[in-house]
Amino acid sequence: MRIHTAFLFYVAAGGFIAQFSLTEWVSALLCIALVIGMEFINTALERMCDEVQKGYSENIKKAKDAAAGGVLVCAVISAVIGSALFFRREKLELIWNFICENTIIFAVLVLLLPIWLVFIFRESKKEDKKK
Repeated sequence: MRIHTAFLFYVAAGGFIAQFSLTEWVSALLCIALVIGMEFINTALERMCDEVQKGYSENIKKAKDAAAGGVLVCAVISAVIGSALFFRREKLELIWNFICENTIIFAVLVLLLPIWLVFIFRESKKEDKKK
């Protein structure tokens, strides 16, 4: 879920920089909502399965794998749609012009990357308590 939050931040920033139209914003927001919604469903299913079956179960494993696969499919399709939104000549030109004209803001966006990486890959307190 953390990685989706980081992508949300950069897609929103990129959308403003690339001056998304209403249709482009709707497409981007639907993709974001789809992936985050599927992540919530996946998390709920995993927690329910863990509560129902304390030990190992092949069927529970298959159910969890299927739910995770659903998230992956939605994330890949969203990445394809996002690429179609951003990787067009006029959008890339707007982004490049923004970078050239706003080097400080661009530097801040780049410098935020390590903070996002720590946010994404740090262990949560709940995971620490499980160990």
